[in-house]
Amino acid sequence: MTLERDLMAAQRNVRQVHIDRLLDLGLTSPALAKVGYSQLPFGVLRIATDDARWWPDPEGFSAMVVPVLENGREIDIVAFRTHQPARWWWRIGCATFLGADLLHSLWEDGPLRIAATPLEWLREGGEALTILDWDAPYFDLIPLLSRERLICADDLLAARLGKRLADRPQLPSIITRVASHA
Repeated sequence: MTLERDLMAAQRNVRQVHIDRLLDLGLTSPALAKVGYSQLPFGVLRIATDDARWWPDPEGFSAMVVPVLENGREIDIVAFRTHQPARWWWRIGCATFLGADLLHSLWEDGPLRIAATPLEWLREGGEALTILDWDAPYFDLIPLLSRERLICADDLLAARLGKRLADRPQLPSIITRVASHA
């Protein structure tokens, strides 16, 4: 298994019917082109899944796959079904965010759009962040706190994000040791 091999197979499977389906779901050609400028925007594979991961399976169901980049490199691939975009699976399971490079951009203190799903991320032309792992360590979420504003697509996402960011770990008590003078 390699991410590159899976992505190339997925890209070869894309047909006009898949592009038409995305357009029917509100994705625009300019948004798709914007994502495609910096990475392979999506592919299609037949997959099988467990609770969190997917793997290629010729007998499985058809799913859209989107590469997940960090520092410009593919680190994982997320898969979802277009009729159920709020449910996704990881190929490897190491990606916290889709669009993570936006957290380290030149404008890292400005507003940041938060997309609820990988499909919505594609609709945003890749210019948003999708939290793929809501159970990630709090440390992974800290870069979000430096943003001037987080712009969520709806109230439900805003509430979920607000609750997750407010759930900070308890800091230990920090004291100074008093030296003994003997």
